[in-house]
Order: sequence, then C-alpha cells, then structure tokens
Amino acid sequence: MNKKLLVTGCSGFIGFNTVIEAISEGNFVIGIDNLESTYDSNLKSIRLKELNKLKNFEFIHKDIKDKDIIKKIIDEKKIDCVVNLAAKAGVRKSISQPADYYQTNLMNTLNILEVLKLYPHVNLIQASTSSVYGNTKGKFVEDNSSINQISPYASSKKAAEDLCYVYSHIYNLKITILRFFTVFGPYGRPDMSIFRFIHWIYQGESLKINGDGEQKRDFTYVSDVVRGILSSIESNWKYEIINLGSDHPYSINYVIKLIENYFGIDSKKEYGPSDPSDIRSTQASIGKAKMILNWSPKTSIEEGIIQTCKWYEENEDWAKKLEY
Repeated sequence: MNKKLLVTGCSGFIGFNTVIEAISEGNFVIGIDNLESTYDSNLKSIRLKELNKLKNFEFIHKDIKDKDIIKKIIDEKKIDCVVNLAAKAGVRKSISQPADYYQTNLMNTLNILEVLKLYPHVNLIQASTSSVYGNTKGKFVEDNSSINQISPYASSKKAAEDLCYVYSHIYNLKITILRFFTVFGPYGRPDMSIFRFIHWIYQGESLKINGDGEQKRDFTYVSDVVRGILSSIESNWKYEIINLGSDHPYSINYVIKLIENYFGIDSKKEYGPSDPSDIRSTQASIGKAKMILNWSPKTSIEEGIIQTCKWYEENEDWAKKLEY
C-alpha cells in the first residue's frame, strides 16, 4: 500500500499487531502511545521493544490529549490515514473510573477530529466495540438505532462514534468506525478472560468466573481484526460503521474446555455472581464487512485458542509474571 499511517495506542494489543502487519505490507507507521497502565504496563513495554526492532516504524511517547502533537505529526510526516486505537479499555474498571474513560475515549477522539478538519484528505479509522450494542437480542446489526449501552466504557465509545459522525457531516471527513468483537490472540491483554484462563490453567490456579459461564461471546482472532483495519485504510466513503466479528458466539465454559484440552489439565473453577455490566451474549452481523471490505474471519475459535496457548507456553518465563 505504501501509505504513511499514524497509529494511536500502538503499544496496545490491537495496535501492536496492526503496526506489525501494516509494515509487512509496505507502509510506514508512526506510532504514538502514552503507555498508561489500565493493565500491566510491562506487557506494553515488551510489545514496544518488539516494534522498535522494525524498519519503517517510528515511536512517539506522547498523549493524544495534546492536540498540537497530533497536528505536528500529521503535517510533518504527511500522514495518509489515522488509525485511532488509543482507548481506555475494560468494562468493569469504567464503572469506578468513568471520568478517565470519557477523557480518553471521547475527548481525545475530539482532539483528533479537531485536527483532521484541517486535513480532510486524511482518512480516520476509529476503533469501537461490540459493547455499544448493550443487551441487544439476536445478531448485532450496524444500523440498529435502538441500542442502549450499560457501562461507562460502552457509552464513551458510542459517544465517540456520534462525534465522528458530526465531524464527518460538517467537515466532509472520511471516517470508518470499526466495532470489534472480543478480540483475542498472542500478546493479548492480561485483564481479559482468555488470557487469564490460559494463565490460571497453565499455572494450576483456580479460575474465577463471573456468572455461570454460559454467557456467550463472539470471539475474534486478532489477525482477522487487523486485516479488517488495513482493508479500511483506502476507503472512499464518507462515514461507515462496520462490525468485525466471527458471527459464531461460544460460551465461556466452551473456551475454558478448549484451553484445558490443549494443556491436558482439568482446572478448578470458582463461579461467582454475574456482573451488572456484563452482556449475556454477543453476535456480530458481518454481512456489511463482507460486502464493502471483502472481509470475513479466517481463524476459528479452536485454532485461535491453540495459537494463543502455544504463544503463552513459548513466552511463559515473562508472561507468568504479569498482573492478572
């Protein structure tokens, strides 16, 4: 593609994988990250160390709440597309830290939009989440206008989507909103269920499960999500919302069984009360992604779990020391 990309949140899980694949496809990437510690910052440092080995990558340790930094990068580096993956993630933490989530997820997006109105030729890919659908029944469809969020995290991400629409309408910006569905894979976040379950099972610790474990998630392997991001870089539409998911929800208990089968371990499970911010089931409608991005997931939950467990085994010496 030979594009110049600005990837915010480059040391995050999805950002890290996006940078690697974007460079492998011939792009030049400027990565910006404030390296904040919503989860164990040691993992971000490890990811960043890997990124800094790459040619055609430049890292800037700054916060995107600094609007002047964004403008300087876009102007001096002649950026073609901004991939905004910087976010404060985690549904449960957002309940106790709502102001931090709105600052990062909404107000920092506003900073980017305020700069991009001066550069309408620069595309924006804005990361969003399946959490914006709340407890919607059936498949989650992008044009459903009756969705209600049930956590500050989800609300902050939906507000950012709405703000993107406003700026696209007023300033004719080209914006793609990508709603990610429970992304997992190597170098994943240690505060997410799959990484925790792999760690606990491999280390012989008890599993802590919210609810009965029969809640279902549309798990999506990270390389599939990255393909969707990179397929959006040269988009010509004004504003689109697109789901990136597997369209195949599986229960938490099923995922645990896959991990147990890989390691050959029967784990001890501690089931606790359901969390009020927890969505019972998610399932992406991916017809739109297939139609306008020519995208569909390639990695099954079974294969994805195998690859993630294998990665943990290979990196167990430091992965076991992360804060879970």
